[in-house]
Amino acid sequence: NRPTWIVAGGGLPMAPPTPSTASEHGASQTLRGLVVDATVTGLIILVAGSLLAETGDAIAYQTGIGESLVGFLLVGLATSLPEISSMVAAVRLHRYELAIGDIFGTNLFDLLLIPVADIAYGRAPILSTGGRFEALAALLGIVLTAIYVVGLLDRRNRTFLRMGYDSLVAIVVYVVGLAVLQSVAGG
Repeated sequence: NRPTWIVAGGGLPMAPPTPSTASEHGASQTLRGLVVDATVTGLIILVAGSLLAETGDAIAYQTGIGESLVGFLLVGLATSLPEISSMVAAVRLHRYELAIGDIFGTNLFDLLLIPVADIAYGRAPILSTGGRFEALAALLGIVLTAIYVVGLLDRRNRTFLRMGYDSLVAIVVYVVGLAVLQSVAGG
């Protein structure tokens, strides 16, 4: 059992990358080159996201599954692929705080997209168009985040199946949450 985090006190100092991993993963590029690469990649993802939304809408229409469930599952998974890739890369580089920050940072940033959606929608706050499904999906996200916050603060090293107990609880909650969401979407 590692010491409990003091939330305001910060974390452990991050180890600098080793010279061998730093040169292998873009450290030899100039800052300008890295910014250009990140910008181009971001623009490609932006265009792909638009196509993905249209594809998700077509899948929902043709299968009758419903836009909310398709958006939650398929579009949500597909738009998380860049985070999965960067998280795996961070773990391989032993940059664990970067991996955790990527996951929570993406969630925080995504919430700031709601005002952008408000402006794009224009008629009323975008959240006023949501229903029970969206409210329950948001609640599921809050519960899953809370589980991991407890894991971050508690900092126990116990594992089962190579996962922390918080991850096991989160998987069970996610599966149960999906079942609830499917029943809400279907009825």
